[in-house]
Amino acid sequence: MLDNRDVPDATSNHGLLIKFGMRMIVKSCRTNKSISCELIGMRCGKYLVLRMLEDNYPAEFHRKGELLTVRYVCAGCVFDFSSRVIKLVDSPDKLFFVESQETVESCNSRSSERIDCFVPVQLSSGETVFNATVVNVSTQGCLCVVDNFFDISLEKPALISIRFFNGISIDGEVRFTRRQFLHNHNIGIRFRNMDNDNKKNLKELIPALSF
Repeated sequence: MLDNRDVPDATSNHGLLIKFGMRMIVKSCRTNKSISCELIGMRCGKYLVLRMLEDNYPAEFHRKGELLTVRYVCAGCVFDFSSRVIKLVDSPDKLFFVESQETVESCNSRSSERIDCFVPVQLSSGETVFNATVVNVSTQGCLCVVDNFFDISLEKPALISIRFFNGISIDGEVRFTRRQFLHNHNIGIRFRNMDNDNKKNLKELIPALSF
């Protein structure tokens, strides 16, 4: 049971800049494998409760004490902090308990060609539409992770449209597709016909970008 003394307004942690429902990427420091999660609970300074968004996950996330990096986006900036696995519950839902911290550091770098992020988008190619997450972006393109890819087939250089939650729509072409886990794929996309309005809107969404 969450306690208001532990969690400001019982739904957020202002020191970590997080709130319930936030999407996070949890990466193993040992193997660099990652999983997508949703924050559903916390005790400030003690632990976070994350719901896994993937049916299949690497074995290292089952190991108590496994070193992790937890990464997420707040106000267009990427933040992360170091953590460890406390416990994984498989039933009735896959719940992931990880150590929390009091504060976080921004990991954006304006001098970096690629900027890590966690931005939900909708991809469309022809009549096929599916949800994805942009996990890093540059002025030239982005890398998307698609859950439940199944029978969707995208041959490079297929044309694709990327629609962001703030209404930005950018055309691109598929540079590669790569299986990550059983149903998850990485899709590398190169932007096409980027006009000044798209550049401005994308920079507002991800301030660390520098065109």
